[in-house]
Amino acid sequence: MQRLVQRGRVAAVCVAWLMAATSCLSQAAQTSVQASLPSAPVGWLRYAIPPDPPRYHDMPHAVVVLGDAAGQPALEETEAADELDRGLGHMVAGTDMLLHRFDPRVDAIVLGTTDAVHRARLGRLPGWTEKALPEEGFRIVHLRRGIRHWWILQGGSPRAELWAAYRFAALVAADQQLPDELVESPKIANRILGMDWQSGRLAGEVRETARLMASVGLNGLSVRGTDDRALEPLARTMRSFGIHVWAETAARELMPIGRGASELGVVREAVVPWSPMSGLGSPEFGRGGAQVAEFPLAPGGVRMPVLPMESWQQALQTPERPAGTLLDAVAGTGVVGRLEPGAADVLLANPLLQANLYAFGRMAWAPSLTPERAMDEWARQTWGNDARVFAVAKSVVLESAAAYVALVSPFGLTPLVNAAGDGPRMTDAAALADGRGIGAEREGAVKGYPEVFAAELGDAARVPDRWLLAVHRVPYTATLRSGKTVAQGFYDAHFAGASQAANALDAWEQTRELVERGLLDGERYGVMHGLLEEAARRAEIWREAGTEWLLRVSGVPDASGFVGSHPSRVEAEAMESIRYAARRAQVPEDASGGSASVCHATECSVSTHFRGEENVYRVEVGYFDETSAVSQFELRVNGKSRAHWENRRLAGSGGAWEPSGALADRFVVNGIRLKSGDVVEVRGMGGEAPLDFVEITRDPRWN
Repeated sequence: MQRLVQRGRVAAVCVAWLMAATSCLSQAAQTSVQASLPSAPVGWLRYAIPPDPPRYHDMPHAVVVLGDAAGQPALEETEAADELDRGLGHMVAGTDMLLHRFDPRVDAIVLGTTDAVHRARLGRLPGWTEKALPEEGFRIVHLRRGIRHWWILQGGSPRAELWAAYRFAALVAADQQLPDELVESPKIANRILGMDWQSGRLAGEVRETARLMASVGLNGLSVRGTDDRALEPLARTMRSFGIHVWAETAARELMPIGRGASELGVVREAVVPWSPMSGLGSPEFGRGGAQVAEFPLAPGGVRMPVLPMESWQQALQTPERPAGTLLDAVAGTGVVGRLEPGAADVLLANPLLQANLYAFGRMAWAPSLTPERAMDEWARQTWGNDARVFAVAKSVVLESAAAYVALVSPFGLTPLVNAAGDGPRMTDAAALADGRGIGAEREGAVKGYPEVFAAELGDAARVPDRWLLAVHRVPYTATLRSGKTVAQGFYDAHFAGASQAANALDAWEQTRELVERGLLDGERYGVMHGLLEEAARRAEIWREAGTEWLLRVSGVPDASGFVGSHPSRVEAEAMESIRYAARRAQVPEDASGGSASVCHATECSVSTHFRGEENVYRVEVGYFDETSAVSQFELRVNGKSRAHWENRRLAGSGGAWEPSGALADRFVVNGIRLKSGDVVEVRGMGGEAPLDFVEITRDPRWN
């Protein structure tokens, strides 16, 4: 807002000399060239210059904030004017003046409530018709008279004006044709982001988080883990963006902080906790007082990115008692998108988490909006309008759900993850399958749904495949709708999910040439690449652990013969060792071969002699993160160093370290030329430096 206030001095002169408005506008622009530069971009609020600026060549250079009856702007109106200045000022060189009175002789973007617009007597303009709006609804109308034109951003309240401003800027950022009239209002009353209070603060930058929230129509923040007094300064900041703040109690009640908010009731999980990606809504809604539905924003944590939007939408359509859907039950109370602490800490730096926040806000506003439409908006605003980039980013995000479900929760099987979404936790797998079959016996749990829907869920022959293992234990030979047996479908799903994750990384790497040509920011490319690279590694770990677990407990072989076959792998405990010792895993699938090797000295090593043909190879080292230290590793060939890396220290129980799928990771080096007899060695130092295996395969880029 400060930039626009500075321009107001020039604007005042322009109002006094309206007949010379054109020259005044030019003067205003000249006095604020430096001020028009946007602040550091955050998330999708980057406001990149669209590819077709002439489409917006006549964008008005003035913003009129009508304010209240005394002409004073509300906090949200001030933020709206500032956002228009920040966005349009960068994209189309607009908004050089801030005015507080509408004058038909000046082209302008006009911000006002329904009452303010009425007081401004816009009825004298051709084409203007007054319309009442709900409190949170807005209207964007384009009017023309001769050479003059105006964009009217009318809100049912000041915060609705702010949402209109964000929507207007988003249309330009996505290079969309601006409509002559657009009217919107949210379908769900309270659209809330849920976060935790940590170490005396809210994770991330509060103001930038508030901008992201408001830009997609979120109007609430739920905070757990602190008292009301600590939240009062936070509530004041959020209020400027039309966002109410609630404190979530231990009983999961939402208690309002500051003025404007009201008590909402109890927060309950929107999706059944035993299958959060299945899209099966909880049967607990619609009974027992006011309830708010909570959705996990990042069910895969920060290491397995997944867009759950389709699951959220399916859950909202789940039939509930009394008659209606989950959406009907919570439309008047609200929905919460919960970010666990680990994800909240990196929200402003992680574009894939931001995609989920964008999707949640847009879905809470318009539950019928398709994931494809939402992600097209996000991708264009985040990555620009070059299809070689935004189309890839959009595809990567949209396809993440199918890959994640195939690996983590095929056919509705309870995922082996902790509260932060990390896994696989193979120690929890024993309850999910035995020698006779797989799945959960929860036929009794479906009785809370309406009779017809409960009957469908309760019949293993009729229930859709996506819910089969969430509510039934079935034999491995049971037939899926695809015609495959459950066992083979399980194997194939895991291989397909891992392949999809690898393909996402490959697709993103195709955009690297744009970095080299200066058409894509290298730092942002690298962040996305790192996220997809880790997701591909995690996918391989999930694939291997899941399929080998099923092979062991079921005894049913994979028809392709791939499960359990590792001809190019050498287990660390089978290699020549200096001060490394084997440590058995509680569950065999928590480590390759059922064991890991841990270091019991300052420095340890394992080595093996390569026995293959001379060629260029890909060397993959399986290792583990730790819970009490950070270790360093070095890959050497014939005594010559080829790569260095380190593991991570992750939260844990604090007891003795044990192999775990949730701690497993991989390090890959491509392009290493080897011949028979070469010594491949891995050194570890610093902590216990746990190692799992070394796998040597031909580098596909050279073969």
